[in-house]
Amino acid sequence: MGKSISRLVQQISNYSGLKESDSLARKLEFILKGLSENDLDQWVQSIELDPYKQELPALVEDLNNHETYFFRDEAQMRILETKILPEMVKRKLLAGDKSIKIWSAACSSGEETYTLAMMLLKTFIDEKLSVKLHEGLILPPHGWLIEINGTDISRQVICKAKEGIYESAGNGLSSFRNFPPAYMEYFTLSKEYEDTLGNKKKIYRVNEVLKSFVNFDVFNLNSPMPPKSGYDLVLCRNLMIYLHDEAQEKVQRVIKSSLSPGGMFMFSAVDKLCNSVGIETHREMGCVYYEKM
Repeated sequence: MGKSISRLVQQISNYSGLKESDSLARKLEFILKGLSENDLDQWVQSIELDPYKQELPALVEDLNNHETYFFRDEAQMRILETKILPEMVKRKLLAGDKSIKIWSAACSSGEETYTLAMMLLKTFIDEKLSVKLHEGLILPPHGWLIEINGTDISRQVICKAKEGIYESAGNGLSSFRNFPPAYMEYFTLSKEYEDTLGNKKKIYRVNEVLKSFVNFDVFNLNSPMPPKSGYDLVLCRNLMIYLHDEAQEKVQRVIKSSLSPGGMFMFSAVDKLCNSVGIETHREMGCVYYEKM
């Protein structure tokens, strides 16, 4: 690894929390292979001297893995749909609090955020707080304030999330793999076509009812403070594995500080909780989730 690449890896790690690794260095070498060693050295030096690190966001976008899809992780989706969200709504009703705030952190291209919105709307319908009209159109719960936020460090994927346009393909790698058919009513088919290999593909658009409950913004989880506070539920999945230990602790502090007392949060199955002080761990239905005490 060249000295300039090594310095750049360190800058990226400090900015985003990504682990310093040979794999990260190799990706950078490939992305920047057109630069001479002298030009690369000068560019890295300019980044080191820039307090705002303006050059790094676009580079981090190229390095991140944005692989995701709707209803990812069946066990987690099941407990959210059958336990966490229904109990949250019932608890709010008992407390006379008609507000729900959910944060999909590191949301990538938005599939997770829209999934949470769909499941919450189903919960309101099941509890007879909303009326389902037809084909994904519902009367929102009267008097409730619902806020479902999706954030990501990448401007590129946040733009895609805001568009709400997703592809369904027969190769098993689309946004709609393992998608429950009942939820397709929240999408409008906008295009069907065959690619050059003869694979049939469909383009779907998120309907306006679903879009009205969500908003997206760029946010670096390596920041000292959350974008908002008072959340009832936070999901931050498939991120920690890419972060170094200090960044994991920092991100988890940010998530905890964003939650209301009694708020829940969930990581992916391979992630560990760095500090359990003030946190109750729940193990049910094949997954783990946490509650802020």
